Amino acid sequence: MRSASLIVGVGLALGVLGAEVKPLPAQQDPPPPEPRLKHYNPDETTCQGDLIRSSYAKNLLPWAEQPAAVLESLRQVQAEMTRATLASCVSQKLMTPAQATALQKELGLIEPPGGETLLQPSSAAAPIRP
Repeated sequence: MRSASLIVGVGLALGVLGAEVKPLPAQQDPPPPEPRLKHYNPDETTCQGDLIRSSYAKNLLPWAEQPAAVLESLRQVQAEMTRATLASCVSQKLMTPAQATALQKELGLIEPPGGETLLQPSSAAAPIRP
């Protein structure tokens, strides 16, 4: 009987001690890496209408064989990035608001009423791109 109570006592002690034992750092999953954000500031070359047009037409060609849902998501990202680039070009006075608006219309990037991108020169910071 005494050995049974000794076993129970040792088991309880080990259970309490075991609950406080933490895994070694090597046993823990490492935290995910921080995303590297990059401030994108277009230059005179980037803000040329012909370059924007040709890039817009060609950027999704490598993913042409993806399912329609994937292509639609990529088109939305491409449209957002192009709008942001045009807004940056205008804010840095590398393109006039009229030129940017005309290019947006030509590329079909004009948003529905109430969600228009205002292409006005501003002191806003450049967009952040991953």
